[in-house]
Amino acid sequence: EASPRRIFLVVWEGIRELWRHPNTRGIVGLLGILMGGAGASIVLGTVLVQRFLGTVTKDLGFLSLWLGIGMLIGTLAYGRWGTGLAKRLVLGLAFLGCGLVLGGFVAAVQGLRSGVAASCLAGLLGFCLAPVGIVTNTLVHEAHPERLHGRIFSSLGVVVNSAFILSMLAAGWLGERASESVLLAGMGGAFAAGGLTLLYY
Repeated sequence: EASPRRIFLVVWEGIRELWRHPNTRGIVGLLGILMGGAGASIVLGTVLVQRFLGTVTKDLGFLSLWLGIGMLIGTLAYGRWGTGLAKRLVLGLAFLGCGLVLGGFVAAVQGLRSGVAASCLAGLLGFCLAPVGIVTNTLVHEAHPERLHGRIFSSLGVVVNSAFILSMLAAGWLGERASESVLLAGMGGAFAAGGLTLLYY
């Protein structure tokens, strides 16, 4: 019987299994940071676009479209040329790219007030994000036996989606107390620093 207690225990066992393995422990942290940054970026980016570009629905629609196109191209590019590269290198470059693009996005929206430049950077952001999901899922598959995959991926989904939701709430609270452009640029710097750490340490 799928009681709430049973579901909680299954998810908890999956989280413990993820944390027990050194490789997947790092993956949980990376995905938590990534989804946390994504959630906060959505909130802060929406406010930034509304303030400096003057509209929400049209501009956000175009930005979402180009983000999706970038993710599609990034997935295809990684499948064609990136599978032979070291996974740590791919993750480091992806995080570094996300950080630089977030900084450029702030400059494009606040400095240039250009929807075209912002759309191009949204596409580039999607391109940088795409390999992260592929690489982390591959690492989880390789680290755990197939019989645990359902439990592991369910638990991983709970962790990353919780990070996504909590970061959106935190970003809304922080956005009332500090400049959204400063917060977004700061997150870009944190992503870039994380990428450099993966590359060199």
